[in-house]
Amino acid sequence: MAQETAVHKINLYHEKKFQGDIKIKHFSALRIDEPLEMGGDDSAPSPVEYLLAAVGGCLMNSLAFCFQKKRIEAGLSVEAEAELGRNEEKMLRVIHIKCTMKVKTPEVNRAKVENCFEVFKKYCVVSASIAQGIKVDTYLALES
Repeated sequence: MAQETAVHKINLYHEKKFQGDIKIKHFSALRIDEPLEMGGDDSAPSPVEYLLAAVGGCLMNSLAFCFQKKRIEAGLSVEAEAELGRNEEKMLRVIHIKCTMKVKTPEVNRAKVENCFEVFKKYCVVSASIAQGIKVDTYLALES
């Protein structure tokens, strides 16, 4: 089987200080900034927050795909959190990402949901790639 490859490309445009625009395909530009404690104006999401959106979004879509295949009706949301810390060179880095998959479903679906939760992570391109350098944990929080 031939190796599948794909290329994704975006453009970023610096405006001032830590602010800029992110242009992705035909979509409206996204803004980017840093929080006040990092020297920014907190006028838009930070690069770390976009990283969390990418990881959490990919995990959410992977789990939703499993639900779709298994015909599971469930409400799904994700809470993603990044822990920043210093590496050996004292440089600030994302050292841990934690994602909680919040699933609201009737009791009758819980076994199927737990089965999906056991296998879905390997299908998430973003989190599986990030996990090669940053610890990524995922948790399941079931609600009735």
